[in-house]
Amino acid sequence: MRNPSPRTKVQKGLTTICANFYSQIPLDKIFELIKENGGTPVQEDGTEWSGFLCGHSSFTEIRVQGVAKVKWLHLAWYKMQSGRYEVTAYVN
Repeated sequence: MRNPSPRTKVQKGLTTICANFYSQIPLDKIFELIKENGGTPVQEDGTEWSGFLCGHSSFTEIRVQGVAKVKWLHLAWYKMQSGRYEVTAYVN
């Protein structure tokens, strides 16, 4: 049996992260997962991503360098009436 690719490891990790609800968007956990598998979330100029996410409900795409065949992190969030966030994320 082959070892899973970094992309597969990231996707499985994102599935696990997104199975929970959070008091804030778990961007640190998501970025840590990507970095553990050889990737780096980057800004438009190629420098490491730095910023924040706003809004009760939105989505963003963050470019990823270094993980085989992974080009983008797609991230969506929704703040429920309970005040907790539902997060959906995947890589392609």
